Amino acid sequence: MTMKTRFLTVIVMLTASLTASAADTWTTPFRGGRLLHRVTSSQDAWVLQVDLCEGGIDVRATDNALKGRTVSSFANAVGAVAAVNGDFFSPSFSTDGPAMGSGGSWGAGRDHTYVTPISFGPNMVDIPHHDNEIGPAAGARDVVSGHPTLLDDTAVVGNPGDPLCTNRHPRTAIGVSADKRSLILAVVDGRRSGAAGMTCPELAALMAEHGAFDAVNMDGGGSSTMFVSGAVKNRPSDGQQRTVGNHLAIMQRGGDDTPLCPERAPVGVLDSASCDDGVVGWAIDVDRTNAPVSIHVYVGGPAGSGAPGFVTSADQHREDLCAFLGCERGFAWPLPARFKDNTPRDVFAYAIDAPGASGRQLGNPLLQGGPKSVTCAPPALPATPQPQRRHITSADSLGAWRLSFDDVSVQASAAVVDVAAGAALPEAPRLARTSDDPRVYVVDDVGGHAIRRHVADLTSFAAWRFEADDIVVVDDIIATTAEGPAWPAAPFLFREGQDPAVFVLDTAIALPSDDDADEPSDSNDEETPSPPGDEDPATPDVEDRTEPRSRTIEVAPTAACAAGAPSPTLLWALFIAALFGSRRRSAAPAVDQHKPRARSA
Repeated sequence: MTMKTRFLTVIVMLTASLTASAADTWTTPFRGGRLLHRVTSSQDAWVLQVDLCEGGIDVRATDNALKGRTVSSFANAVGAVAAVNGDFFSPSFSTDGPAMGSGGSWGAGRDHTYVTPISFGPNMVDIPHHDNEIGPAAGARDVVSGHPTLLDDTAVVGNPGDPLCTNRHPRTAIGVSADKRSLILAVVDGRRSGAAGMTCPELAALMAEHGAFDAVNMDGGGSSTMFVSGAVKNRPSDGQQRTVGNHLAIMQRGGDDTPLCPERAPVGVLDSASCDDGVVGWAIDVDRTNAPVSIHVYVGGPAGSGAPGFVTSADQHREDLCAFLGCERGFAWPLPARFKDNTPRDVFAYAIDAPGASGRQLGNPLLQGGPKSVTCAPPALPATPQPQRRHITSADSLGAWRLSFDDVSVQASAAVVDVAAGAALPEAPRLARTSDDPRVYVVDDVGGHAIRRHVADLTSFAAWRFEADDIVVVDDIIATTAEGPAWPAAPFLFREGQDPAVFVLDTAIALPSDDDADEPSDSNDEETPSPPGDEDPATPDVEDRTEPRSRTIEVAPTAACAAGAPSPTLLWALFIAALFGSRRRSAAPAVDQHKPRARSA
């Protein structure tokens, strides 16, 4: 919008406001409709505001069978609560622009450079600029046309030199609000004392005053007629209603259906971004309250800037949201280790709109409160007895472990100087258990020796992003492998300074002697005995890959459980058994800089 146009918009709106007298009368003729009758010293105008999201509100445009009627005749024929005249027309009642009623096009009207087809369809009202020659909007079922455009995105559209606009005439106009939730119909009388009619800029000001974002002039003069609640409200300049080509009617069908109510973009708030709690907020899509909103998080810049993006979901429980939004609307996305390097970064979070019934998406708004700035120090190495570093030898191996470069922190040399070098991490995880023992092991490879290492609990299992499908049954695992220390509770990945080599932190593993190889330690059996009477369902042998592998994971109970007290670990194991069929997280794919990657919150 140019400065000149903005100035004109302000002037005409102020002019319309100043000419209004106290004789403004508002009524509510039907549910969802508000009617203004304005009388000034020189104007007599009617404005009807219609809430398209009020239950039962719909529109109907003229079809071929009902062309060539007065406005009241058409309204009564279709059972409308309100109606106005439509397009300019020929003596045979063929309209100037496109016309459609109840899905059927009729007449010879076309979309030329001075025509605006106003389209109504599922969750949609479309009023394009008259220069747009692409015809009615896709999915339109009712169309009525007019010209010229009065308002385009709130800007007054000048039509200099056109006597249709520069002279005052009786007028009809149709407009829609910015959120497409309100339809505005106006009829202005003229050609009599106390009713001078309006120019196009004056009509544009009247429409803008009452909430129109886009608006178009319709056929006027003796055609201008407004019918509401069984009666013609204005005084047509012919002294009686004119028979016109087509019409637009407002229907109040009852019930809760809102066929024209537009799709609405999701809304939400970015509450905070911190090193410990991560990126925290909430979002809701009021059009799809039964589905969580997808959240795209960008760290270091907004979407489209090249900053890395990630995906999470607003489906976490937030007690503070229960009363007014529903409990499951929150998200708390942990900030990846790679961004914990003492560098300030802005965090942007967007709520992603899902396509609605019309197939349209209204945009992916930046959450309120964003962006947030965060600066995090590198995470400290977790306390580990006899720590050692194990090299992850390739990006393929990193992916096979379902880890990511996002998980890698940069450590100063002084922080890792005492971490000894150990064997490289196996190229991919190998998980095993026996058919009659609930414990799950990682089969590690240390110096050519197969070592079984217990995954302590479900928390550790999830932290490593293991999946139930990874577990194979090896009934001789106890006999063929030596017992090593428990598998680390969670992965801790790091690299040293500018060195690109990536390591995972582990504990030192003593290699078994030859005598020990055939007689594995049973110390873990003493610490975490199997529960009495525990029998696992039959599971296929490891070589039998034609049958599906077990999707159940069980974790050994604590010593307290063996003594008879229920173990939280065992309860989790039983609970999760039915849930582990769904994949917790897939391997992280390569990510381009404009497409967020998925990351579990």
